[in-house]
Amino acid sequence: MATIVTGELKNGLLAQLFEIEKQIRGAKGYPYDLLKLRKCLQNAIEGKFGDMTIGDVYTITIPNGSTVNSLIKAGKYDWSDSVITDDHFPIRLELGKSTDLVLVHYDRDMSNQAVLNDLKLRGLRPAEPAELLMFGFIYPEKQREFPVVALGSPWRNAYGYHCVLFLDRHDGRRRLGLYCIMREWYYDWHGGCRFMAVRE
Repeated sequence: MATIVTGELKNGLLAQLFEIEKQIRGAKGYPYDLLKLRKCLQNAIEGKFGDMTIGDVYTITIPNGSTVNSLIKAGKYDWSDSVITDDHFPIRLELGKSTDLVLVHYDRDMSNQAVLNDLKLRGLRPAEPAELLMFGFIYPEKQREFPVVALGSPWRNAYGYHCVLFLDRHDGRRRLGLYCIMREWYYDWHGGCRFMAVRE
């Protein structure tokens, strides 16, 4: 899903591109590694920033009248955490509206807060629990490839930990799980996780 660039951000990006062009065209030549520059520019064109990549777009529409419980039932998971209910994860989205989801992959261990900070920086919001559940219903085989996490609207449990939903596989079975963010842990998520997000 493309983003219209305006204002200071647009001016800043164009100024940076102009500076690169100026260095390449300059009489003294480009002062750094040209092959690395070419690779970096190609990665930027393909949406690959550092070791973070944004994958394909997945379009969903959560039907009117849906509940978390009904979405779990529709997903036909082999196992789901019994704590994932309407009471703990009420739907706060406008239903019946088409939404484009992306899966963000960092390819390294990440703390929960680092993921949230980076998504915000890139103009992305973490997906809501209902969006993850609808994704699991429409694209049931994706979670067999890698864990998919939705960090939006976490539930706070009796111990004060914020808990979020994820989809993955265990012994080949599709699983809908709940992960509680432990504040004393530095890394919450391993490098194979994909974080579901929506462009704001």
